[in-house]
Amino acid sequence: MAISGDPLAGPDTDNAVLVAQLKEIDSKDGRGAATAYITIVITDPNRRNYLLATAFPKPPIVADVAAVEDLEFAPPRVERPTPKDTAVTLVAETLPELRWLIEGIVPEGFSLLGGDPKRGKSFLAWNWAIAVARGEKVWDRATVAGPVLYVAIDEGRRMVRRKLIKLLDGRQAPEHLHIRFDLKRMDDGGVKQLKGWLSDIRPTFLVIDTLADFVSVPEHGMSYLKDKRSMQIVHNLAEEFDLFLLGLTHLRKEERQGGRDTDPFQDFQGTQGQSAAVDTLFVLRRPDQSADAKLFRRGRELEQDEPLALTFNGGTWEYQGIATNPPEPIIAWAQAQGGAFGPMDMAREFGMDEQAATSKIRRLIAKGLIIKLDRGRYWAIRG
Repeated sequence: MAISGDPLAGPDTDNAVLVAQLKEIDSKDGRGAATAYITIVITDPNRRNYLLATAFPKPPIVADVAAVEDLEFAPPRVERPTPKDTAVTLVAETLPELRWLIEGIVPEGFSLLGGDPKRGKSFLAWNWAIAVARGEKVWDRATVAGPVLYVAIDEGRRMVRRKLIKLLDGRQAPEHLHIRFDLKRMDDGGVKQLKGWLSDIRPTFLVIDTLADFVSVPEHGMSYLKDKRSMQIVHNLAEEFDLFLLGLTHLRKEERQGGRDTDPFQDFQGTQGQSAAVDTLFVLRRPDQSADAKLFRRGRELEQDEPLALTFNGGTWEYQGIATNPPEPIIAWAQAQGGAFGPMDMAREFGMDEQAATSKIRRLIAKGLIIKLDRGRYWAIRG
């Protein structure tokens, strides 16, 4: 019997460990009949008593060896640093396919859905939650069926019950849709409480409505860092429990006053530290007294991020297709003038100074949307 391997502890230690290869020799023809990797634990300081534990193919063997001369120790193992990635290794690597909660719309990770109060963002989250819990499609797209935990911090039991009855419309309530109401704040034991629920339920999909009622309140002068750290803690939950996570939040409505068409992703409450720790952003914009809305989306894994056109019908958001982009308000106003206009006309209409209006006109000229007639006079090109 020949034994060789790498000692993991030196001979001066009380317990030396050897990871070795054992080769048994068949007595008939002298060829190796079996090979096994074993662990030898030397329990005696004099290295005379050994525990031989085979990892394959036999159960542990205990042997009392009278002498150690037959043990051929290999040179000590040299630990080599883990090779770093290069462009070649990364391109050649096979990565797992991206998972989708809703195929092509909601990718894996932590998503944030923003919308104005009372505009239907909670209904949208409930639509998705019920579909996942029932294993149904959303807008004719496949979903990942599984248990759902909906944490309704912003809604009471009565309101949630009314929504569920309305959305189910006589169908049986899904057994795997779990609901919790009283979640503590993050800095008051909320993370531990939420982890307890997640450990018990093991959901595929977690919804926190609204996220502002859970995350810590930023300290003065530390808003960005505090927001980012708080959102990173939420993001870590998605990774630790391998789930899809959707947080709901309100938008700042005051930035869209005066008819201006702002970037929807600039309207989230709080600082940009919130969106920095999020994988995918959604913004639901629904005008007053209208059933139609747009769902804007932006994310690291979204190759197509055109806004989706939705219609609110009895609590259910119906998909109408990719939303078309109407001309921005300034272009619509310029086209409606029926004649030439100047920077002062635009400044008075949109509440800006003349310099800002002139800069805006120059950008529109560069896009080919406005032409210059003569000094200080412009004309909008009709599409």
